[in-house]
Amino acid sequence: MLIEEALEGLQEYARPEIANGHPNGGGSKEEQEPSDSILDIFQSAWEAIPEEDLEDLPTDLAAQHDHYIYGIPKRPA
Repeated sequence: MLIEEALEGLQEYARPEIANGHPNGGGSKEEQEPSDSILDIFQSAWEAIPEEDLEDLPTDLAAQHDHYIYGIPKRPA
C-alpha cells in the first residue's frame, strides 16, 4: 500500500499533464502549476507512514535485505 502511494505520487511528478487530466500535454506551461520535487514527494510519503508501522519494521532490514526481499536464509550476524 505504501509503495502504491509512492508510485502514484511519482507518476504525478513524472507526468503531471496526465495526472492533471491533459492526456496530450494540453495547456501551456504557464497554466501548469510547478510540481513538487522528488524529495518532497518521498518526504510526504515517509511522513504519512503511521508510527506503529515503522515500529514493526525489522531492525536488521539493511543487513538482511536479501532475506526480506528474496526469502533466502538470513546470513550469520
